[in-house]
Amino acid sequence: MAPSKPSKESAGNAIKKMPRLPSNAKVTKRPIMRPAIASPYAGKQEEKIVYVSSKMPFMSAVSRVRYLLKHVDKREMQSILEAKRKKSSELGLKPHQESEPVMLKATGKAIQKALSLAMFFQKQPEYAVKITTSSVQAIDDIEVPEGDDDIDLPEARLRQTSVVERLSTFRVCAIMLKSLYSRFSRRERQEIDEAKPTPPKLEQDDSQAVPLTARQAFTPLALITVSACLQGLTAGFSVTLNKHFQDTLHLNKLASTGLQVAHACAYLFGAPTFAHFVLRRWGYRWCLIMGLTIHALGALLFWPSGRLASFPFFCVSFFIMSCGRASIDMAETPYIALCGPPRYGELRINLIQGLKATCAVASAVLASYVVFADTSNRATTTQSLMYVYLADAVLGIILAGVFFFAGRYLPGGFPETTDAALEVQAANASCSWTARPLRKQVNLWLAVASVFCDDGSGAAILAFFVNFAMKSEGITARVATQRMSVAIATVTAGRFAAALLMAYFKPRHILLVFMTIALLLQVGASIPQTGPAGTWFLISEAFFRACVHVTVFTMGLKGLGKRTRLAAGFLTAAHCGGAVFAPITGAVSDRWGVRLGQVVPTIALGIAWLYPVWLNMGPLSKEIDELSKAVRGGDEEGHSGGCAIAGSDHAAVQKALAALQPFFAQRKPCSIFGSTDKIKGDAQHAALLNGIASHVHDYDDTHLDTIIHPTGPVASALLAWAQHQNDDTNGTPISGKQLLLALITGIEVECKLGLSVWPKHYDVGWHITGTVGSVGAAVAVCKLMSMTVPGASELQQKENTMVHAIGIAATQVTGLREMFGSDTKSFHVGRAAQNGLLAALLAEKGFTSSEKTLEAHRGWCNVVCETGSFKLNSYVEELGKAGKWEIEKNTFKPFPCGIVKHPAIDAAIRMREQIVAAAGETGLLAALKKLSFMALVHPLVLELTAKREPIDGLQAKFSVFHGVAVGLLFGKAGPAQYADDVVTDADVVAVRSLINAIGRPDLQRDEALLHAMDPENPPVDGNFPYSVHVEHAIGSIAAPMNQGQLQQKFTDQVTLRVGKDAARDMSEACFAILACEDIANVLNRF
Repeated sequence: MAPSKPSKESAGNAIKKMPRLPSNAKVTKRPIMRPAIASPYAGKQEEKIVYVSSKMPFMSAVSRVRYLLKHVDKREMQSILEAKRKKSSELGLKPHQESEPVMLKATGKAIQKALSLAMFFQKQPEYAVKITTSSVQAIDDIEVPEGDDDIDLPEARLRQTSVVERLSTFRVCAIMLKSLYSRFSRRERQEIDEAKPTPPKLEQDDSQAVPLTARQAFTPLALITVSACLQGLTAGFSVTLNKHFQDTLHLNKLASTGLQVAHACAYLFGAPTFAHFVLRRWGYRWCLIMGLTIHALGALLFWPSGRLASFPFFCVSFFIMSCGRASIDMAETPYIALCGPPRYGELRINLIQGLKATCAVASAVLASYVVFADTSNRATTTQSLMYVYLADAVLGIILAGVFFFAGRYLPGGFPETTDAALEVQAANASCSWTARPLRKQVNLWLAVASVFCDDGSGAAILAFFVNFAMKSEGITARVATQRMSVAIATVTAGRFAAALLMAYFKPRHILLVFMTIALLLQVGASIPQTGPAGTWFLISEAFFRACVHVTVFTMGLKGLGKRTRLAAGFLTAAHCGGAVFAPITGAVSDRWGVRLGQVVPTIALGIAWLYPVWLNMGPLSKEIDELSKAVRGGDEEGHSGGCAIAGSDHAAVQKALAALQPFFAQRKPCSIFGSTDKIKGDAQHAALLNGIASHVHDYDDTHLDTIIHPTGPVASALLAWAQHQNDDTNGTPISGKQLLLALITGIEVECKLGLSVWPKHYDVGWHITGTVGSVGAAVAVCKLMSMTVPGASELQQKENTMVHAIGIAATQVTGLREMFGSDTKSFHVGRAAQNGLLAALLAEKGFTSSEKTLEAHRGWCNVVCETGSFKLNSYVEELGKAGKWEIEKNTFKPFPCGIVKHPAIDAAIRMREQIVAAAGETGLLAALKKLSFMALVHPLVLELTAKREPIDGLQAKFSVFHGVAVGLLFGKAGPAQYADDVVTDADVVAVRSLINAIGRPDLQRDEALLHAMDPENPPVDGNFPYSVHVEHAIGSIAAPMNQGQLQQKFTDQVTLRVGKDAARDMSEACFAILACEDIANVLNRF
């Protein structure tokens, strides 16, 4: 029956309810209709779609998407170049949300493949991925069998099928931007940088450096396990070669250690050189591929070595193969430790190494039957070994290919880690050594020494195990080799046993117990009186020292962050211990016998034993445990309301309630300064509002070394708490001397803390007054509490209240430089005062914080500036020392704007006097309009106050051009000159347009030059009509405002709000505060 297209009516009905079909009806699905595929050269008006089928190769779909996005990127860059040519700001770089997307669609069985592709692109930061679902209409043809024509069925039906769409938007190509960047002007480069989209941040479990679920980690760990097993096979054969070469080539014991020396030298050479380079540059997968390839090359060279029967050639071949094994170990061991939760790192690595030892047992047993099966025919034995290593080379090449294709074709590729992820993992536990320089990483270097000595001891024992067993028990070489197979088998059992125990006990405890028992057994083997039992001592020792090497390796990597890969190189290179201890053991055995030769590995093992002793009894033992636990990740989600109710009786909640409950009452004793109707508020809101008011005109003080405005947050918090305390019936009067002492203490701490992170903190983008102000306010309030609250001083010393107050304040860090020029800048000061007051109140009630808030790896200093770049200790030591007071470097502003532009304003006011003297007061404006002005200032002025055309008073505070203009026009630059109507005044705008500024690095911050010139008559030999050089601006350290000027500044500001008489009364009270016995008498006037 020929299929026909369904009518619109039947289609409409089919969408609502599909017709019921008899069991013998045959349904044939038609291909889903889709629009034609758009050309990659088509513009944004045509959708770019890649249709995914279940049979479509994975990388084919990836390549198609990348091809389409490459052309999208070209069109984006062409639009940028076009904008540059047309000099149009409207044609700049398009925002990321308007970028041209590529759609990837799939239905049915292909949906899973589409989701895998989405995950593939999501893991790459240059792509943004959005997944949506929808439905499309599909047509089924219905065939009715002969004889059932009476059934009323349509010939076709219309159904809905689900579709998964993966929307992939390509971000601007970094490579293309780099090649095109030089074509743009400075302003255009800035616009491009601002328009660049930020790579999406993927949520992950911060405790894992390689963030995978158990199922996701299975494939890479399985591949790693196969690689480890291949190494185990090689190791089992190599340990039997010494005895074979001694007999075949008639070597003494010292000479036969050439293989161990070659092996050790390969680790010493390969790990810190090319292996480390490849690991850092391309990651774990390529390091494994390189190691397997070099390993295979060395195994292939055993064929000519066997033909030539040359021991030096065998050593060269073994050296090359060991270089490959060094590269594999360099990537394999740390990857196993990092791939998954850190608390199971030692367990994972012991399990996989146990499987490796199992393969070593199998190869050792096989070697005992191959190498020593026919000791009369050495040529046959050597030829057998040649075939074994040929098979080893083939397996290595195959495995390298598996790793290569795993990164290309496995869904999600071969997971890697980054230095940033390693830093996050190290930061998840309080780790005191992470931020230390590499040379001071005691845990790492002790682990390196332990690995070196343990490897040397093990290599020496293995190299002469067969000789030792033959001498001790009087057995043949074949039986001795079989004994060695038993020893290697106990290694397997030991690693599995250690892995099992580490699931229940701390790894450092297991390491110490196992290594102590191993050392005692090694001592017993080296004593001549033990006789034949010495061999079994060594076999038992192998069980207990099985976990030593890999556990020490893992312990040594803990807490190193981005240095983990470099540390892995050092730990891997430490395998060269065999090059030192094996030859010494051979020499001693040749001279005094194999029994006394065991003294050398005993000494080496004893040195290695010191690391687990230090690990368990040293100062870092608890921190090692925390790093092993790390963060387990959130597996449960609770209802927030239920959690709040359940936690309401917690001690921390009760402490916070006790601190804040006094402010719940209707009593509001604290003054809101300047309110004409005498509004009162609670202490916290008074601190906030008064802090905002203290900075809103940018007319406060400045600590010149850090550009902190220190008094605003500290004084606002202090005055609010002082009024609240005074209103308390149990409160004692607070004197002016006590208030000033607390104020100075808070300012000193605030400025010292600012110096410790300056200038990195400010360069990053923090408003330093807001960030350090909360700490200064907390310290000041705590200091005032200790002097005025009965019993508070003793309680603070006992409970370490000040330390906890600093921690609570620091965790409320606030203030971004991006807010400069808006109301939020002054909000930073008010919030800092409020945060500091709250921190002191909570700490006084016993609320706790970290006692290493400032200096810890995840503490305040490392968070708000570059890690390790702060200088806290040196400035803390200066607190209270003569000649080191920061308050002596504090200055008061003569103009209500950023202090960096005060020298230019001062120069403009002085130049106005020169122009008025020449042109008269009435001719000033006309004279100014005939001139052009050049201000030479410190570069920081243009960095902070370069707004050319401010639109209101707030923006004018960040315009050096406005400051110079009002100085020239009015001869002053007070709050009135920063009013909105003055900023937009036509004369001010005209003069402002005549002013230019240049940054001069040779000028001091309080220095400026201002030149005026006639554009029609340029100056000759630098002779300007008017020129002013301000060496030290008014308000600087060298030219501070005097007492009279400060009182006048106070009166001028306050008069505008409360009148002249009240302003004079407030001024007299404030400037005599030192002699005040009760600060309430002063505060009640505000």
